[in-house]
Amino acid sequence: MDEYDRSAIYEVMEQQSVSVAKAGHCTSLPARTAVLAAANPKDGRYDVRKSMMANMNLPAALLSRFDLQFLLLDKADAETDAKMAEHILSLFLSPGEAPKQRRRGGRRQQQQQQQQQQHPQFVDKNVLRAFIDAAKKIQPVLSESLLPHISEWYASTRFDEQQEERLSGVLSSYTTPRALLGLLRLSQALARLRQSWLVETADFEEALRLLQSSAASVSAAEEKSRHKRKADTVSVVFDLLRRSRARMIEEKGSKFDGYVPLEHLEAQAAAVGVSPQQLMQALEQYEELLIIAFNSDRRKIIFVEEARDRDSDDDNIDVDEEN
Repeated sequence: MDEYDRSAIYEVMEQQSVSVAKAGHCTSLPARTAVLAAANPKDGRYDVRKSMMANMNLPAALLSRFDLQFLLLDKADAETDAKMAEHILSLFLSPGEAPKQRRRGGRRQQQQQQQQQQHPQFVDKNVLRAFIDAAKKIQPVLSESLLPHISEWYASTRFDEQQEERLSGVLSSYTTPRALLGLLRLSQALARLRQSWLVETADFEEALRLLQSSAASVSAAEEKSRHKRKADTVSVVFDLLRRSRARMIEEKGSKFDGYVPLEHLEAQAAAVGVSPQQLMQALEQYEELLIIAFNSDRRKIIFVEEARDRDSDDDNIDVDEEN
């Protein structure tokens, strides 16, 4: 999206108006409407290692104006891909001819699916227009009993996000007053669908579910990529530790005391692109799981199982000497 289109959509979504300049005349027209937009990734394919803003090359100020944001990734799925192929092929068939069912399943289930494809359920356009016109005339208001629930949700969500950022150093979502306004707009829209002048708890809960589903679809891919990178780093550190131990056993033989110097491990980690901070985080995780242990000055590392074996061997030697 170029800069001119960005400024135009800012005005429409923020001020509910659009400015038009034609033949030397400038005017502002009302644009009280909902905005439904779709965007493709900048490089043709979504990169889960980057944020949604970086993939679409859109600023956060613009994306935050959309109440709901759903991320649709093209993932390989046998059932979904088969349905997509059948739908595309059905467009090239003669009228009345249904696509062949190639998926496994009962004959009765296949017949039901075929009937649903041949006879889809549609709503008459005149009925739909009348329903929308009636819904536009309704201006729902919030009930007083709902105000404490909304206030409590907003305050608790902001607090949880602050705690998450403090503990993990990563802020997966950020709830702003604009998100609260979007939640209220969704609640009012759901009340209009019920032809109700009052926003009830069920409307707020459904709007909250939509908002949470939207946030989950956006953050799921980033969270999965982040966990994968974290798991890969931890696994790499463990492999480096085992290889360093094996190499020191070959070099020192029986003189090896079981400890691997931390500086030796740091050099190996730097060679594969693991920073000292990532190395220490991985080692501390293994220490909490009682897999490894540090010496008194925390400059040497030993496997806990090996330390126990060496302690038991020393006890046996002491007993033999006493005998």
